[in-house]
Amino acid sequence: MKCPNCGMEVKENAKFCTNCGTPVEFRTEQQPWQQPEMQPAPPKKGMNDQKKILLIVGVLVLAAVLGLVVKTIKNKDAEEDVFDMEEFLAEEEEKEEESSEDMSEEEVDEESEKDVEEEEPVYDSTEGGIHRYDYVIDDCTWQEAFAKARQAGGYLVHINSREEYNYILSDIARLGYNKIQFRLGGRRDANGVDYYWVDENNELYGDVLNSPEYWAYGEWMQGEPSFQDGDIAEDCMDFYYYENENRWTWNDVPNDIISVVPYFSGKIGYIVEYED
Repeated sequence: MKCPNCGMEVKENAKFCTNCGTPVEFRTEQQPWQQPEMQPAPPKKGMNDQKKILLIVGVLVLAAVLGLVVKTIKNKDAEEDVFDMEEFLAEEEEKEEESSEDMSEEEVDEESEKDVEEEEPVYDSTEGGIHRYDYVIDDCTWQEAFAKARQAGGYLVHINSREEYNYILSDIARLGYNKIQFRLGGRRDANGVDYYWVDENNELYGDVLNSPEYWAYGEWMQGEPSFQDGDIAEDCMDFYYYENENRWTWNDVPNDIISVVPYFSGKIGYIVEYED
């Protein structure tokens, strides 16, 4: 800056000119205001739309390829697991032929006999099955019922299977005889404890009817057969509907029920079975 009086250079911030002593005022030249230059914003981090699209397409293609690979593997496994029925039957037939060739005639006969035995019914095959029946109401003794059944051309009924028993019970219900005690064609010897069916000569034969192995063992009334009721011997069989157990039950009774229990009169009967 120069002195306005003598034109000498004046030091910055001096208040007087050192040459002439003229007071001076230091003025700093002000630079004209300029708008600051705008700096461009830094680019945002991340991928652009084109890269995003390429990434999505790549993921979809990869997923499709993996799906195709999995499907191919499953189809291959399924083909390996397919059961060839014709091949299986052919193999079994071949095994059976080889087994038959190895077996002697004697062994074949033994196998056939076993098959027949297994197919046999659990009841007496000579009289098993369902036959024709007559239901008779009569206050007769067991011995009289046996004789009358023989005179009629049949025999005092033998119940040899569940099927036959159900058929007879159905008949009784149809006829309205649910209050009748029916004699059965079974008894025991006076000194024995096993009950059997009797043949046409009143001889015991066949299976033990009160044995746990017999099909009708569960049909006996609870606690029966008792063989004795006080001083009265019970050695004959009958069956009736026992309300306390809500079912038909087998029981052993005296030969002459009416002489022991007179009020049973009119409620005693027997069943005649015919083979024809």
